[in-house]
Amino acid sequence: MKKSDYTLIVPTYNRPDYLERVLSYFQKKGVESRIIIADSSLPRYKKRNEEVIKKIGIHVDYLGDFDYKIHPHRKLAFTINKVKTKYCVMCADDDFIVPKTIEKSIRFLDKNPDYTCCHGRYVLFDINEDRCSWNDLYPSESIISSDPKIRLKTHIKYYCPTYYAVFRTEFINRIFKESTHYINQGLLGEILPSMLTVVYGKIKRLPLLYCARDLNAAPKTAGKKFYYDIVDLKEKGFFKKIYSSFHTCLAKHLSKQGINDAEKIADDVFEQYYKVNFSHNIPYKIKRILDRLPLPELIYNLIRGIYRKLFSKGAKHDYGSDMEDIRIHVTKHPCK
Repeated sequence: MKKSDYTLIVPTYNRPDYLERVLSYFQKKGVESRIIIADSSLPRYKKRNEEVIKKIGIHVDYLGDFDYKIHPHRKLAFTINKVKTKYCVMCADDDFIVPKTIEKSIRFLDKNPDYTCCHGRYVLFDINEDRCSWNDLYPSESIISSDPKIRLKTHIKYYCPTYYAVFRTEFINRIFKESTHYINQGLLGEILPSMLTVVYGKIKRLPLLYCARDLNAAPKTAGKKFYYDIVDLKEKGFFKKIYSSFHTCLAKHLSKQGINDAEKIADDVFEQYYKVNFSHNIPYKIKRILDRLPLPELIYNLIRGIYRKLFSKGAKHDYGSDMEDIRIHVTKHPCK
């Protein structure tokens, strides 16, 4: 595979330790693709991020002109528009995406134009010097129906975000421009491009480790909350206006795919998503209680870790050397 086949975007926000960890991982794995760092950190963290890049010696395109108040969805839409390669992948600064699974995803998409994206299995890991454990995330499988209505309903019933999958650049650029035109607020800003992805094509999940997510990573904010979930929006009185934009966009694209009852389908799939993930979800309700307690950050993060362990599904797969490489790397690069 040519190194020019894909671009890797790493959005970062106030976490130089995590940025160093993920960039050194990609360097160790011999990644030769173009890497773009989309940095909206506060100035003191941007300076440290630039020092990290220089220290590692990895070649990246550093986009550091973003204001720290920019919404993450808009930052990503801007960055994706800078990509010139055929394929595009995003990796959060506290995640690991396995390069060989990226390459296999690209080979799959090369041969299957009816699929809009390809990824694999996701895990939530907890690693220290004494142990390495992980739990599977998002137990969905490939979505292969030729009917966009069936694809969308299946996707929402077994929801897995498509944010970090491998995409053809032309497609992901188009859906991010479209979705951020209508909405860029919190969770709805995440699930709208994910829904558009499945409206326009099939999704492949390879039976391989694709993304490893750190159980203990905590966001470092600058006093501004970007990620409002649906209950937040309802409580703040923002939901009706934002949902109207969300619904308009989704129904429009369902109609373009020949769905006659597009507006009803848009309402139905959102209602299904809300029930599964919020109103009928006991772990979520417990999390809401924890989030409202006036706890010190250290205590909150400790309880948060216990909560995520209790309500994550047990690991079903042995990822062998892929997970062992991540374990070794994490123990050598501790993050604060």
